[in-house]
Amino acid sequence: MSKFRIDTFMSHYPGKGVDTYDEIYEPIKMDDDIPLSIIEVKIDNTSKNISVPRHWHRSIEILLPESGGTQIHEDQGDRKVYPGDFALINSASVHELERTDSDYIYHGYAIQISYPYLCYLIENFAEITFTHEYLEEDRKKMTELLCQLIKAYDSNLANRRLIVMTALNSFLSILCDRYMIQKENTIIPNAIDLITNTMHYMSIHVFEVFNAKKTAEAMNVSYCYLSRKFKEVSGFSLGEYATRIRIQKAEAELLGNRHTISEISDICGFANVKSLEREFKKKHHCSPTKWKQEYSSYIMPNNG
Repeated sequence: MSKFRIDTFMSHYPGKGVDTYDEIYEPIKMDDDIPLSIIEVKIDNTSKNISVPRHWHRSIEILLPESGGTQIHEDQGDRKVYPGDFALINSASVHELERTDSDYIYHGYAIQISYPYLCYLIENFAEITFTHEYLEEDRKKMTELLCQLIKAYDSNLANRRLIVMTALNSFLSILCDRYMIQKENTIIPNAIDLITNTMHYMSIHVFEVFNAKKTAEAMNVSYCYLSRKFKEVSGFSLGEYATRIRIQKAEAELLGNRHTISEISDICGFANVKSLEREFKKKHHCSPTKWKQEYSSYIMPNNG
């Protein structure tokens, strides 16, 4: 049995032109014995223009295509990566992914490295970033190391962990020796940890009516401090982010066909049905029921 996590995120999101909340923090689930996680991503040609909406991770992510290409949309610009190469996405970089050609099947891997492990290896990791421009010799060597890592990761070798960690550390060694640069206007690491923990807390308590002061108390900081730092780090106010994750959950509940609108309003932490409908209209310019009908008609042909 394959040891890779199979992507269930990319393949079920709507394509370009369908509104979804963007810039969501996606926590990374690590393996128990190795400080990384590898997701196997497959997109076949029965789906059209499928993309992963804008999101970010606290750690770095490495994309390694095996067939087909991936286009990466970031605030800094767009990049494309194809088999025989890799693409590194920096910590806290908001990004969106889509395959480069709808006529080809995309198959590849997303390698996500443990944030605590990187902080252990690299002093002041939160204050640095990595360039995307590599010498050809280094690019080739780093790609080979990632391929070795992938192969060993999915094996049953007795020294599997040793091979994986050797390849990972060799890759990071080249990366840090030649392509590491200091961030400008660095936000202190403690602030990033605080906001990440706050987002996690808010996602767990999504079913409750949002209370900013209660959230600040749970984080053991003042409301004013949390509000200021949250906006500084994430770009959103606490209320804006709370609404984003509640609408995202409401969308999933609507498509699940298990609850009434009133029940979804309660489940997703809205004060009442009117509150849910008001926020839905702000985002989708229609009622939850109308959005469900339109979205269902969009995805049904792709699933058929």
